[in-house]
Amino acid sequence: MKLRIKELMEARGWTPGYLARKIGTTVTAIEPILNGTQQPHLDMLTRCAEALNVPVWELMTDITMLRQKAKADSKNGCLVKVTCPCCGKSLHIRMTVNELNSSDYE
Repeated sequence: MKLRIKELMEARGWTPGYLARKIGTTVTAIEPILNGTQQPHLDMLTRCAEALNVPVWELMTDITMLRQKAKADSKNGCLVKVTCPCCGKSLHIRMTVNELNSSDYE
């Protein structure tokens, strides 16, 4: 599964070293996750989400695609289905157009 950690980090102008310091790890530990060659443990995923100030599911989801789906069904929004990279369980979250368009998901 492709994670959005690197994308969100770069959008904020953060370096791998800065993110590593914010989550209490080393660049050596975070680089394989950023490069997609290693999946993080749930603890690392949670710390990245907290540092980036986003919900964990956003690290695993294409927000642009969700906005398009939600716009197509503006009454009900869309059902977000993500798979936990740690345990493989499916997570289902219903998001409205307003929630997906909020500045929290930029």
